[in-house]
Amino acid sequence: MDVVILGSGTALHRPHRTSASLALWPAGLEHPVLVDLGSGSLLRMAQAGIRFELVRDVYITHIHPDHHGDLVPMLFGKNIPNLAPNAPLTLTGGPGFADLVGALSAIYGKWIGGEAWGLQIRETRAEQTIEHARFSVRTGRVNHIPSSLAYRFEDADGRSLVVSGDTGESDDLAELARGVDALVLECSHGDHEALDNHLTPSRCGRIAAAAGARSLILTHFYPGTDALPLADLVREAGYEGPVIVGGDLVRIAVTDAGARVTARPRDSDLVTGGVR
Repeated sequence: MDVVILGSGTALHRPHRTSASLALWPAGLEHPVLVDLGSGSLLRMAQAGIRFELVRDVYITHIHPDHHGDLVPMLFGKNIPNLAPNAPLTLTGGPGFADLVGALSAIYGKWIGGEAWGLQIRETRAEQTIEHARFSVRTGRVNHIPSSLAYRFEDADGRSLVVSGDTGESDDLAELARGVDALVLECSHGDHEALDNHLTPSRCGRIAAAAGARSLILTHFYPGTDALPLADLVREAGYEGPVIVGGDLVRIAVTDAGARVTARPRDSDLVTGGVR
C-alpha cells in the first residue's frame, strides 16, 4: 500500500503545510483513495502527479472546513469539458455529511451536482464495514465532534492503515488500530497546550502503544507544533515502533514491517512543483 500525505497542516496554510488530506493506493488499485480534502489538496495532487478526475472514492473524517475545503472546487472542476476519463465519485462521511453536501448543493446547484458524471453520497457511522473490490474500510468512533470518524483501510495484500482524523485520546481508536501496519494520527498541539478534542505527542504515543501499531505517522500540525521533538516525545510516552513526522508530499510505503518514507520533498518543491 502506497501513501502520499497531501496536506499535513490545518486551516492556516504555511508554505510547507496545507490543510488535511491523504491519498492511498490499496494493492492492485491504480487510482488513489482520498481521506479528507482540505483546501490545498487539489494543488498538492497536481504537484504529486495525481489526476483528480480519476479519483473514485473520498472519505471525509468530519465536517470541519480544514478537512473538506477543496470539496466544492473538486466537484466543480469535474464539469470541465473533455475530461477523459472522468470517473464517477462516491463521497463518504459520518453523521451530518449528507446535510453538508446538500447545503453546498443548495448554494451551487447543478455546478457541483454530478449529474453528468455520477456523484454518490454515502453517510455512515461508527463500527461499519464498507467493502470495495480490492479493499475494505472499517469505521471507528473518535472524540472530536458528532460527525467524526476514523477509518481503517485493509487491502488485498493484507496491508492495513488507520487514519484518525481529529480526535482526543480514545480507547475506541486504539481498538480500531489494533495490530495495524501504519497508524496515521493527528498531532495538533504540544502537551503544554493540550485540548480535550485533539492529540499531543504523548497521547499519540499512548494510543500507538495500546494498539500495538507497527508504525506511527504524525500529521495535522498547528503552527509551532512541528518545531517540537515529536518522535522523542512519542517514545517517552511508551511507543517503541518507528515514527514518521509527516509533511506535505511525503511519500510512504506501507509493508508488513510497517511504514517507511520513500520520498520527502525539498521546501522549494512545495512551491514550484512537488516530487515524483
